[in-house]
Amino acid sequence: MGFFDELIKQKDGEYIPVWQWVNELAISHDSDIQAVTAHLQTTYKDLTVYRRDGKAIYTPKSKTGLGVYDERTIFESALDTLQSYIDSFTGELNVYELEHDTTSNPTYTDYLKKTELPTFGEQSPSMAGVNDSNSPMNAGEIIAGLQTRILDLQRQQNTTTANDDSQQQIADLQADNARLQARIAELESELNQQANATPAFDLLLDTAHEYHAPDLAHAVRLWLDIYANGKPKDDSHTNLANQWISKNTNYHKNDDGYQMMQSRIREIATPLKDFGKKRIKEIKQ
Repeated sequence: MGFFDELIKQKDGEYIPVWQWVNELAISHDSDIQAVTAHLQTTYKDLTVYRRDGKAIYTPKSKTGLGVYDERTIFESALDTLQSYIDSFTGELNVYELEHDTTSNPTYTDYLKKTELPTFGEQSPSMAGVNDSNSPMNAGEIIAGLQTRILDLQRQQNTTTANDDSQQQIADLQADNARLQARIAELESELNQQANATPAFDLLLDTAHEYHAPDLAHAVRLWLDIYANGKPKDDSHTNLANQWISKNTNYHKNDDGYQMMQSRIREIATPLKDFGKKRIKEIKQ
């Protein structure tokens, strides 16, 4: 039986190498192997790990959360394996070489049973990804990672011999390539939309905007100058606000409505958190 025959047999079988599952989760969730490993490490400690003997018989050996391999867990070991196959020059994971070594030496590989694996939605909140506000990766970094993945897929396709057994693998690689290209286009579109979006604060201060509210803009600037960026003097808010309004606006004191305008700006800019013990507070979520 040739290498590709054995590879296809393993991929279609009941078991999956731990490293392969981690890597596939990272790809499908636009994440990275470190973030996925950290998520699995803390969330799935009771998955049964299997080892395979020379007769292709799988036997349960341990649990994912137990310290093995010099006190490292199965997921930590899988991360070590993946990182050892990352090219130091390109930073790409050599999936082809890793699959080759795993297929050639299956008795040295940790496996999980596919029917026992947990299922995930489109985006797990605990895995770093473009939709995760706590993610260490931004969209640009994810695009770079997807592009390196595409290069890896193209290299695998170019090195795959053109025989009957490999035609399906080539088709799969081409499909993966197309999927990643589509994801890159989607992320680039999101980046362009973010770049073209005007921050809300800029809209607030934009005098040319259709809904510009000058007194609201003055109140925000007053709050910034006196409280957020300045050091409030030992004086009342009313006096501090009136002084600021007098120096930083072009209203004339003799104009009708001046006192109403002054009162409105002053009230909007009032630091409401300082209204004393009677002020109710929101419940923290």
